[in-house]
Amino acid sequence: MLVRFVTSNFLSFNEEVELNMIAASFKSHRQHLYDSKVKVLKGGAIYGPNGSGKSNLVKAIEFFKNMVAAGELTKSINDYKFKLNADNRDKPTLFEFEFLIDGFFPVKQMYVYGVEINGRTILAEWLYNTQPDKKPQMIFERKWNQENGIHVQFGKGYKKESKKFTLLVELLEENLLRPHELLLGKLDILKDVLEKIGAVTLKKVWEYIAKKIVVIHPSTKFHQLIPLISTNEKFKEEINKFLKAFQVGIQELRVEKSTFEQYFRDYSSFERQKIIDRLENTPNGKILENTPNGEVLIEREDERIVVKWVMAIHKDNKGKKVPFLLTSESDGTRRLIDFLPLMVGLFYRTKTTFIIDEIDLSIHLKLLYTIVKKIMEEQHTGGQLIFTTHESQLLDMDIFRPDEIWFMEKDVQSGSSQLYSLSEFKPRTDLNIRKGYLNGRFGAIPFTKELEEITINNGIQK
Repeated sequence: MLVRFVTSNFLSFNEEVELNMIAASFKSHRQHLYDSKVKVLKGGAIYGPNGSGKSNLVKAIEFFKNMVAAGELTKSINDYKFKLNADNRDKPTLFEFEFLIDGFFPVKQMYVYGVEINGRTILAEWLYNTQPDKKPQMIFERKWNQENGIHVQFGKGYKKESKKFTLLVELLEENLLRPHELLLGKLDILKDVLEKIGAVTLKKVWEYIAKKIVVIHPSTKFHQLIPLISTNEKFKEEINKFLKAFQVGIQELRVEKSTFEQYFRDYSSFERQKIIDRLENTPNGKILENTPNGEVLIEREDERIVVKWVMAIHKDNKGKKVPFLLTSESDGTRRLIDFLPLMVGLFYRTKTTFIIDEIDLSIHLKLLYTIVKKIMEEQHTGGQLIFTTHESQLLDMDIFRPDEIWFMEKDVQSGSSQLYSLSEFKPRTDLNIRKGYLNGRFGAIPFTKELEEITINNGIQK
């Protein structure tokens, strides 16, 4: 579970901003808290006007997640720095996650992992065990400077006291760990020279950030839909249950199959061979391909190549099943289909943190309200839902706690985005949050005075 995310000098964030998922002392909605030594919140809704920085916060999380997944800084950070402060050109960018994951015992362990980067160089990297009632325990630190290069240090209890370990650290510092590569990305090299608790910890930390943080943008498509429906009957059963409940006319999603030759019969031999070459160069023998009729899965079955795709099954006026391509469905319906893994993931306790930018895009308010309310009031979820939105109808104390509602706005003078929680205003439980927000009580709303005062002339003079 995500506990905190901190960033600075990234896109519209000049100084440090912090999204904090630790519960405050409010007594409402106890089912929103995941019990551990630290009370972590189930959800977070982030409000603010266009251009305030809401999407930039999502992009910051995604940049960090992708860097960890790749095990390296694949591109320079310089183009992403805050550009309205000239001093920031030479300052590093900061990313830091604090999170809870399962430990060796039936308790959760809390860790903080962060980096400071400049250009395509990782200046610092750190991982600490941060139990609330104990002093933070270093797992590793890595630092770089122009004069001495890379320095790596592991904490006591995580490293094996041996010549082999000492030699490996020296090799890492001299040439195995390059300035743009993450030490966290060297799991295969480190696993044999760390104590078991250290090797398992590094793997769990990497897996949480790389796999258990899921970012969904307005244009994000769920690319594992076909493989999951094809191979996981339970998943298929659950998503069809949710689809029926959405009442968008779809009775079920079904996988269709064809031979490669039949599906791509209108492609040239050159185009077909390019696809086959990609398939042959894929270790698992499966690839996803975008086609005019939507995304398809191409894989080997025995001695032949087959193509699979998903159809949406409707019923006609006589009750007969009628298949439709997903590309024939409305934008809102396809958006809901892309949300299905989120629904299944939260209700079936995958312990995933879903972060959605513009959750209200293309979805009817009543349906969105019901989905969010259902997720938040459910007693037995196993993950987190954090989203950005403009939809003020979700500003409802029946759905959220005050510490789950956040506001983003830009400072007029500096142009830097600032993030703050509704809990800072200590609102009464009977306060109409939506009305207060729209009246400007909490800030983070558009300034419309200049727009209202624009004079419109009749025609454009040459």
